[in-house]
Amino acid sequence: MSGILEWIVELIRRIFGDTTRAVVLGESVCCPLFWRDANGKIRSTWDYLAMSAAEQQRVRSWVKDRTHADETPAIAFLLTPNGPGGNLFLRFPDELNDAAVEAAEAALQDLARDGIAAIATLYTDDATPRWWDIGPHIAGWRQLDKRIGKLFSAAALSIESNEGVRSMEQLTRCLDAVREAFPGVKEVGTHLQWNGGSEFSAYRWTSYQTTPLNLEFVLVENSWHPAEGDRRGVAGLKQECEIIMTRIPRGRLIWHEYNLAPDGKTLDAQRVYLRGTGTRGLG
Repeated sequence: MSGILEWIVELIRRIFGDTTRAVVLGESVCCPLFWRDANGKIRSTWDYLAMSAAEQQRVRSWVKDRTHADETPAIAFLLTPNGPGGNLFLRFPDELNDAAVEAAEAALQDLARDGIAAIATLYTDDATPRWWDIGPHIAGWRQLDKRIGKLFSAAALSIESNEGVRSMEQLTRCLDAVREAFPGVKEVGTHLQWNGGSEFSAYRWTSYQTTPLNLEFVLVENSWHPAEGDRRGVAGLKQECEIIMTRIPRGRLIWHEYNLAPDGKTLDAQRVYLRGTGTRGLG
């Protein structure tokens, strides 16, 4: 961008405010979860809002470099707990941290300007607050929605929401609560591990009958730990994915967590396979 053009864009922002809006989550999505930082360490995108500007730039470049021309690049990141979520709350859920929210807004604007969809994930599976308590949190989430909700392409309820399910009705109600909390978000989904069970009930995510009908997408974690991704190879991934695709509508599936090695030859081959399945997307 030339100096004159940058000056014009900045002038427009000062006069009219920043009019950046979220990127629409397309019919075909590339949403890598794992990436390698400047020190060679493997990390995930969940703590994107807590990263430095340089790390966020590296993640954006990482995602775009792995996205094909017919795909929408996307990043899934946490809003809570406070540390990985970028410290958005001084007191959850009813007191926002203004400085952190402003920083998050700038980070999300960078995503939008780079053409990257932002999948805001409200909760994690291994720390408080918990997704099943979302009802009393809605008013607080609505405050955040007013500040930065326009920059969310989609909202996911939680990482591995299968772990906390007491009933399908409960999970369905909580997904509806996400829509109530972020009414402008076009798509709502969640992250589920295939064959992953509940610590509270007999629920396991294994079928269409155990998949909420009121979600547009699932960020899929395969049944194994992602560190086993290379060992499973293309054949192992194909074997399980074919089972999943016979039970869950392909248009809802975004293969998100299946190989921890973010730049290996095995993952490259697994992506080739996944791109031929006709599903919503891959990581």
